[in-house]
Amino acid sequence: MPIALPLSTRTGELSWDDIPTPLMMMDHQGMVRAMNDAARPWFGVAADNGIAIPAMELMPALDVKTLLTVAFANRDGDAAVSHVRNLGVTTITNATTGRRQVVELEAWGGRLGGADSVTLALRDCTEHYARERRLRRQRHHLREALCKAPVGLAICDAEGRFTAVNDALYAMVGHPAGELIGRPYTDLVVREALDDALRDRAALLRGDGGNTLAREYLCQTGSGECTWLSLNLSVVNSWVDGGTPYFVAVVQDVSRLRESREMLVRAQKMDVVGQLSGGIAHDFNNLLTVVIGNLQLVLQNDDPLKRMVRLNSALEAAERGAALTKRLLTFSRNDNPQPQLLDINATVAGLAVLLE
Repeated sequence: MPIALPLSTRTGELSWDDIPTPLMMMDHQGMVRAMNDAARPWFGVAADNGIAIPAMELMPALDVKTLLTVAFANRDGDAAVSHVRNLGVTTITNATTGRRQVVELEAWGGRLGGADSVTLALRDCTEHYARERRLRRQRHHLREALCKAPVGLAICDAEGRFTAVNDALYAMVGHPAGELIGRPYTDLVVREALDDALRDRAALLRGDGGNTLAREYLCQTGSGECTWLSLNLSVVNSWVDGGTPYFVAVVQDVSRLRESREMLVRAQKMDVVGQLSGGIAHDFNNLLTVVIGNLQLVLQNDDPLKRMVRLNSALEAAERGAALTKRLLTFSRNDNPQPQLLDINATVAGLAVLLE
């Protein structure tokens, strides 16, 4: 906040040297005529009330002409003091420490001894501006990390709309840069999985099961192709926006991973089939023995009734073999079986064929 300062080096009981803010007085020609004790170490000036130093020598980066013009811009007639003006920042080299400082300036324009004068207040903002530079660098590095990361990264608002998307995610979903901004991430999910995606987002906002969510969704790319994407969402409550939540999304294309997992499952099934092959061969041998034996007896027997019994036995054994083959094919085939309601008792009884 601006502070009220006298235009003389001493007014009543208040001396400039009692004020901790570095102050200097400059005449209308830009000559520094006085400094307080707080300012002298900055510029290496001894305590001397008779100084006359060009302000440009003390602050080479300062535009003295503009400063004088602005300092007196709003002064009315012979008014003692003009309005306080914030003149921005300049840089100086501290004569005591040798350190380069960023200084904010405020000026009061007035008259001293019948002539125009300017009182300057200087505030050291070096650390403040250094922190700002560090924050700007950090923001720049974070933006670069977001854009150049090898995985898909995005930020979404509470409604799931994209507010930031990196290059990897655009390449992953086949959309031009900038096209996803403002669209909900659920637009990428195929229609069949949309309800699940909306329920998952609502559950995450409610905090069901924590503040993170990992799901795999079948999504449609810009070219119309479908691909499996792994979506890891984290919900964050922003203190900047009054606690408004937003999402941070990490996205990966898992289509090849899913294919590898399916290939592994198929390989494991075939391994199990290989391990069962001995028992299966024995079971088929028993079934074939029944079929062959009954057919041989049919050939040797002229009684029609006995021949019918033998043929039925052979047919039953053949049907059992067909049922066993069907079960093995269902177990080992590449495509996933379609779920259906089963009678558990009948199913368990049917499995007994494999165990006999």
